[in-house]
Amino acid sequence: MVSFYKYFQREITNIKELFNTKIKGIDREKAAALLAMEKRLEGMNEFRDQLRDQASRFITRDEMTSKFDALTKEVDELRLSKATLEGKANQSSVNLSLLIAVLGLILAAAGIFMKYKN
Repeated sequence: MVSFYKYFQREITNIKELFNTKIKGIDREKAAALLAMEKRLEGMNEFRDQLRDQASRFITRDEMTSKFDALTKEVDELRLSKATLEGKANQSSVNLSLLIAVLGLILAAAGIFMKYKN
């Protein structure tokens, strides 16, 4: 027969062993959770770095405004140049018409002169 004291000692030892086993299991789970959290945070840091890198390549509002203003100015200059060229083309048409009219008048005057000369 086992005495009550020995039985009680054995139960306490069993409880201690069970408690130590549970603590070791908790420690292993905690280490695994910490490792998983570190990997997750590393992934988040990589994502954050990618976003920061991407944002650094975006054009700023001030740069966009200055580029847009420069392009607007160039478009206005092109429109003015086009209008000037169209005006010159119209002037060329007027000059050509004037030349044809003067040539026609000269030919008409020559024809009249020839008619009365004969």
